[in-house]
Amino acid sequence: MRGAAWAAALAIAGTAGLLVATASALVTTTSRTNVRVLSVGADDIRFRASGRTRIAGSFGLLAADGTLLGVIGEPRSERDGLVVRDWSPRAVRRPAPGEAARWTGALHASPADLAHAASFGERVVDGTTWWEIEPRVPVGDTVSVHLHGLGATPASVLRGVDAALAAGLRAAVPDLRVRRSTLGAAESAAVERWLERQPAAASVVLVGWSMGAEVARRLVAGPLGGRVRGVLLVSPVLHWPATVAHSARGSRVPAWWVRLALLSLRGRVVPRLLGLPARVAPLPVATRGDFPAGSVAIHSPGDTVTPYDVSVRAAAAGAFTLHGGVAAPHTLEWNVSPEVARIATAWFAEQARNG
Repeated sequence: MRGAAWAAALAIAGTAGLLVATASALVTTTSRTNVRVLSVGADDIRFRASGRTRIAGSFGLLAADGTLLGVIGEPRSERDGLVVRDWSPRAVRRPAPGEAARWTGALHASPADLAHAASFGERVVDGTTWWEIEPRVPVGDTVSVHLHGLGATPASVLRGVDAALAAGLRAAVPDLRVRRSTLGAAESAAVERWLERQPAAASVVLVGWSMGAEVARRLVAGPLGGRVRGVLLVSPVLHWPATVAHSARGSRVPAWWVRLALLSLRGRVVPRLLGLPARVAPLPVATRGDFPAGSVAIHSPGDTVTPYDVSVRAAAAGAFTLHGGVAAPHTLEWNVSPEVARIATAWFAEQARNG
């Protein structure tokens, strides 16, 4: 009996440990490599053929340390399991044959690369680093705040920043990377501290990528939400449990187990073990009033990370206008379709006119 009791105790401990490990994976913000370079020429680059490496459009290639090595252009050819694509180097070194790297939507390394930036500076507010960027031709006092997703970098949102600058909006980009995410709660508090230091008359528009949508939603609901005039979302996370279940379908982890791990983050024990600053409470599905009138979401039906059907439900409830006609992986709508840039550019221009 004693042996059975020990076995049961060990099983419980093992299950608890696995649950904590799963919960940890849900809130860990580490980016991972996802592609391997086979070879690089003067203006071309080669990969093994896959769904990722075949997709049309332009993408960034990041080294394991986050350095933007270059921009991957359109596919040129595919033969014998190899894909050859256009290549434009951005770093002083070339990718090494066989190097593991990250295929990403980021096309810029810093605001210095942006066509419509007049100047930019770096500022630290209560431990959070911000890029503050001025447009070449300012229009009004509206500032656009661009919020990156879980595991992404501030550079990942610069596609949207350049479009905002082109419309004459000032831009600000916080570095929301932390060891453990709070699914938007602590991240939104960091943005609030920056907003508190802005002129009271300045209105704000938010651009939320992936988890940045949750950050934007908490900001709108927070004490400074009255200053937010509009929100643009890209591949938005609008309901963490649904997102977790959606992502789990493509993994070996049962969706029910991952949902249980997410539920454990609402308690006290698991967050304390993970060193989280506060309990994580996922928000319900977005609905009317969660975002200002005139807010827009851009989301691909082919997103395997964030469920498109949740965006459809939120749009049907009046949360925002949904543009879902682009077939692209998670957060890569901008890279795949010129139509996305046109939609966003028109939205930013409207925000500048109304500011």
